[in-house]
Amino acid sequence: MVPPVDKGRTELMVRVRQIGHVCLVDARGEIDASTVAELHVGLDGALRARTAVVVDLCAVSFMDSAGLHALLVFRQQLLDEGRGVVLACWPDGAVSMALSVSGTDTLFGVHPDRDAAVAAAEIMLSPTGESSDDGSSPTGAYAALQLARKVGAGVLAAAVRTLRSKP
Repeated sequence: MVPPVDKGRTELMVRVRQIGHVCLVDARGEIDASTVAELHVGLDGALRARTAVVVDLCAVSFMDSAGLHALLVFRQQLLDEGRGVVLACWPDGAVSMALSVSGTDTLFGVHPDRDAAVAAAEIMLSPTGESSDDGSSPTGAYAALQLARKVGAGVLAAAVRTLRSKP
C-alpha cells in the first residue's frame, strides 16, 4: 500500500471575484469532506454578490459526494432567489465524471472551460432584472439559444439518418 502524501490531508483553494456582471467562484485542489467547508465559504460569498454565478471547477482534481451536495444546495439557494449557476469543468476530468455518474450534470449548465461558462452566465438574467444594452431580455436570449441548440441537434440528427440510409 502506498502511504498517503502529507498524512492524507488534501487542500482546496477557493477564490471569489467579479468578472463583469458575473461572480466567479474559482476552486483549485480537491473537494471532499475535509475541504468542503472552504467551498462553502466561497459559495456563500457568491450568494452575497447578487449577480450571475460561475463555479470554475477546471482545476479541481477530485470531488466526492460532499462537493456534489454543496453544489446542489447552492443551486437550490440560487433557484429560490430566481438565479442560476453555471459550472466550468473539463469534459474528461474527475468533476465531469462525478457529475455524470451521479446524474447531476443535467441540473447544471456545464461548460468545458471558464470562458464558455462566463459567456453563458452573461446572457442569463441578473437577479436585479437588468436587461442588456439593446433592451432585450437576457433570459429571452438564453431561451432562444437553448431552442436553437435543440433545433440544430435535431437537424443534425436528421442529416445523419439521411446519410446513413443512402446506399
